[in-house]
Amino acid sequence: MTTESFKLASVIKFVPPFPYDVEQFLESFQNAMELRKFSRDRWFVLMHTKLTGKAQRDFSESSIEECNDYDTLKKALLMAYARVPEFYRKQFRTMQKGQWKTYANYALRMCTSFKAWLDGEQA
Repeated sequence: MTTESFKLASVIKFVPPFPYDVEQFLESFQNAMELRKFSRDRWFVLMHTKLTGKAQRDFSESSIEECNDYDTLKKALLMAYARVPEFYRKQFRTMQKGQWKTYANYALRMCTSFKAWLDGEQA
């Protein structure tokens, strides 16, 4: 067993499971990787171990070059789950406080949607 594979095996347990919400998974995954200071250029190696269903299918249909880059893989997952700028625009425009308990939480959710919308539009 190589040193790299030993490190990989010990880090996999920190990767969150893939839920129904791709955004939640990506946020949790990124936080877990940053907390453990795992090199960003190796994140893709860990991420694919937890993908299921549609996400796993899209991963298997991607080229090796696409799979070797976390940011490209993340973008492909978001596209597969229709998390395109239009999705975030609609989410931002239709969000109501009712589903969030506090104004602070509501404001945070609005900012997150707005930022994702602008990032997606490269504004």
